[in-house]
Amino acid sequence: MLDHIGLRTIEPNRMITFYEAALAPLGITKLTGWDGGAGFGRNAPNFWIGGGAVARSARCRSAGP
Repeated sequence: MLDHIGLRTIEPNRMITFYEAALAPLGITKLTGWDGGAGFGRNAPNFWIGGGAVARSARCRSAGP
C-alpha cells in the first residue's frame, strides 16, 4: 500500500491542469497549491506534483533534448 506519490515535471502548471480534470471524476481534488506545485487527494494530499529538474537516464541525455 502506498501512502503518497510525487511526480516532478518541467511543466508543473500544465500537469496540474491535466490532473485537476482527470482526477475530479474520482472525487480527488487539488487540496493545496504553491508556485510550481500542488497536492491532490480526498481528505489529505497524497498525490504531489512539483516543478524542477527532471532526472533522465544517460541513454536519454545522449539522445538530446
